Amino acid sequence: MTFRRVRGTRIFMHGVEVTSSAAVAALVVSCWGKEPYPAELTQGPSDPYGWSHEIVEGNTSLDVSQRLGRATSMIAGHSVRDIVTNPSVRVRGDDKSCVSCHAWATMVTRTEFCNRYVPVFLALPTSAGKPSDPASAKPQLLKDLLDEWRARGCPD
Repeated sequence: MTFRRVRGTRIFMHGVEVTSSAAVAALVVSCWGKEPYPAELTQGPSDPYGWSHEIVEGNTSLDVSQRLGRATSMIAGHSVRDIVTNPSVRVRGDDKSCVSCHAWATMVTRTEFCNRYVPVFLALPTSAGKPSDPASAKPQLLKDLLDEWRARGCPD
């Protein structure tokens, strides 16, 4: 596992600066319980998608140009904030916006969404696209997208 060094970023564990990639990897695995995405996904292009920056085919390896189920919008062309907070953006397979079911989403901040709601979203069942799916089931593509965004530190 390799890590990109971000200028000015320093990592400390128990008051001691962690400088080796192996130590950083061990720290990440101990916190997350798994390895993060490979470096080629976490490093991405110079302007990766985020809370304010649009998701496009060139800044993720995920197939964001597909529509989920009956969705009128595709993920590509929208930022994470658009998808979560904008009632006219409907990327869900049932063609509803996130805010149509989650009233809190209209006022959520990037930090709150990243720290509080993304882990809950990722823990929900994954949709198989069948009528027997639980009502709380989420599409794998959206789970992968938010997991990738969170693995990169939920950038703006």
